[in-house]
Amino acid sequence: KLGYENFSYLYADYSYTIKTSENTKLAFGIKGGMTHYTLDEELLTDPSVANDDFFNDVSNRWSPNVGAGFYLHSQRWYVGLSAPRILNTDYNKGRQGTLDYIALERISYYLTGGYVFDLSENTKLKPAVLLKATNGAPLSFDITANFLFNDTFWIGGGYRVDQNTSALGAIADFQVSKQLRVGYAYEFPFSDLRAYTSGTHEILLMFEVFKSKRIKSPRYF
Repeated sequence: KLGYENFSYLYADYSYTIKTSENTKLAFGIKGGMTHYTLDEELLTDPSVANDDFFNDVSNRWSPNVGAGFYLHSQRWYVGLSAPRILNTDYNKGRQGTLDYIALERISYYLTGGYVFDLSENTKLKPAVLLKATNGAPLSFDITANFLFNDTFWIGGGYRVDQNTSALGAIADFQVSKQLRVGYAYEFPFSDLRAYTSGTHEILLMFEVFKSKRIKSPRYF
């Protein structure tokens, strides 16, 4: 939900992994589905736009899209490139309303990478970076650093910056058992958005149903 706009996503994802060497693997991913786009009734019944057929035309629509990417990794490092939604969707149908209302969904590219360093026998450090590029929007850059203690507890933080916004975040993640993992993250913006939000909260709950008994090392990413 963003202002008067509402988005719902229904997608299926599939990946296939091949072994490229004794220590590295390459995963290919594809996705496909539909995005549902609506406008709030509060806007559609506003007297200034009630007689504008444009808003009623774009107020309720399903649009298809596809995505793809690859992910090269070993036990200690990873690098990936993806485009989750490749098709450019124009909810305006190439035209605008009386209020110069523009609704577009452009392709975005994500480049990410990370590495796990040993600081001591029981402590590890995992720095990671994420670069997002979208046509018509400023570059967005994320950098994070997480410490791992006794292969069970992660704690760290991250910083996001682009041309217009920046944000600072913190995360904690606990490996409860070989199959169960829980975590929490909080992010607070340092921009004009501070007047409208108190930050975002995320909760992670991961349960691996078919975990191989042969895997002795923890999952770093």
